[in-house]
Amino acid sequence: MIKDFYRETTVIGKEEIHEKFDKRIVGGHWDFAMDQFPGKKLFTGIKTCPYAHCIIKKVDTSKAEKMPGVKAVCTYLEVPNPAMPQPAAGKTESEITYQGMMVAAVAATDQWLADAAASAIEVEYEVLPFVVDMEEALKDEIKYRTDVKTNLTSRVQLNRGDVDEAMAKAEVTVNYESEYATFYSHNSPETRSATAQWVGDELWVWQGSQQIASHSTNIAKAMGIDEAKLHFIAHGMGGGYGDRKPNGEAAWIAATLAKKCGMPVGCRTTRTVHSTGAATHQYAQQANVQLGSDRQGNISAVDAQWKGNNGYIHLAMTSSHCPNIRTSYTNIATNIPRTGPFRSVTGMHGCFVSDPAFEELAYKLDMDPFDLRYKNAVNIDDIDAAANRPRGVTAMREVMDLANKEFGWKTKWHKAGTNVTVDDIYHNGDKRLHGVGMCHEVSEKGAGNAGRGVILRACPDGSFHINFGIGRATCGTSTAVAVVVAETLGTPFSKVNYTVGETILAGNGGMQAGSTGTNANSWAAYDAAVAMRDKMMAKAASTLKVDVSELTSADGKIFVTADPSKWVSHSDCIGSTPLITFGDGYTFSKN
Repeated sequence: MIKDFYRETTVIGKEEIHEKFDKRIVGGHWDFAMDQFPGKKLFTGIKTCPYAHCIIKKVDTSKAEKMPGVKAVCTYLEVPNPAMPQPAAGKTESEITYQGMMVAAVAATDQWLADAAASAIEVEYEVLPFVVDMEEALKDEIKYRTDVKTNLTSRVQLNRGDVDEAMAKAEVTVNYESEYATFYSHNSPETRSATAQWVGDELWVWQGSQQIASHSTNIAKAMGIDEAKLHFIAHGMGGGYGDRKPNGEAAWIAATLAKKCGMPVGCRTTRTVHSTGAATHQYAQQANVQLGSDRQGNISAVDAQWKGNNGYIHLAMTSSHCPNIRTSYTNIATNIPRTGPFRSVTGMHGCFVSDPAFEELAYKLDMDPFDLRYKNAVNIDDIDAAANRPRGVTAMREVMDLANKEFGWKTKWHKAGTNVTVDDIYHNGDKRLHGVGMCHEVSEKGAGNAGRGVILRACPDGSFHINFGIGRATCGTSTAVAVVVAETLGTPFSKVNYTVGETILAGNGGMQAGSTGTNANSWAAYDAAVAMRDKMMAKAASTLKVDVSELTSADGKIFVTADPSKWVSHSDCIGSTPLITFGDGYTFSKN
């Protein structure tokens, strides 16, 4: 199988590939969650809490229940966590830890009536002290949330060599302290949405999702049903970017209301609710980075500390071949909306608050920042002496060479304060710094992994269909997987179709994101395609009376490599009954 990676491709880079979903979305043919049951479903209004920290003492839904068009009402006591805050066992009171948390919901015959009824719900709160500023939280020993054991949680991420000794011996040092990166909220074109319908004891849910298998598992568990009785469909989705993870709030609210009123219910958060209590937010981080180097720019010590409202450490220097590195992170619990993945998870924010330390050091050394980074970039040949293994698997210098060439860094960069033109002075009124900049990191994302389920069906007419368990996110994973299948089978891309977003048909596709979606699912698709090709090859070998090793599959047929005039079509090899194969993505580890 590994020989596939060394032959010239026939589909990849050769055929003009069109993304089928683009046409469906632009043409209005792809179904989104709220497109289900037009004219036949109810709509949801959501009551949210206006306080950053409080206790729910009492909820009165009597006025809402009497309003026109209202068919069902539910409160935090009925909807599972984290859609709404859950009380402790045996209690009815529940803690609100940030403004915008959902407290109750209403199903009504149109959106306006639902929103009006939600507003009529009366909630009694016990308002508590809160903190939203992380620096203030650092000063105060008061714990503002009972769902955490302590306001501060620190951990050491990396500790290599003797940082203190190396820093003391360094010829040049830099101590860089950043501001907090902005606390962004997801604001995708489609707010969190779901439609739910009960058919007997089976639940059907339509919802945009980046991880449909886990989403299905979580919804079934939350609603107290067997997962085999949950039909989860994720077709159209107006933007994922890390915000459509399997937390299921809209689905759980819709399912709870649908069960109470016996009708399909659609739940779509308003833009306000989405931006406060529904969507996740980018982690706000701050960094203190100290660097030590010689006068030639060889970094000998890195001492870096981050703090913020959760997240990960992302720093290009931690992937350098510096022998002495210490990094740590302090998580600060505050009363701000929940945080989570947001485009490259925490990569951009973490890099943004720490990477300028490189610029500070380059400026102090009077050195081109590119040259400094290049000199200290991790290389695939670097060996970690302590672990006796490669320190990195990314050819960072090769990447930087390519970026330098394409961007033309060496022709565009200049030292601060130089190359100031008359036009600069006219517009700026002074000689402020200007020019070009860069940053980089070695990302932990993009790795392939096993456990992805791709089901491949060969049809009697020689066409092929793929089922795999991902949602329709705004990237080309589905197309890429189909290209891999076409390439492996030796069939034109036009002969391959695919279905995504239906857990009742497919295996686990994992997280549909830039992190792993294409790579991991492509390995599973390759597994399935190789198994299918082997079946067709065996049939062709029997028909042509040659050994399988003498055959080649290309252009929808299998022929004798030494004599292409002797061939059979893929359709002939499949026969009158469809063939089914399955791929799990273990190929990489086996080879």
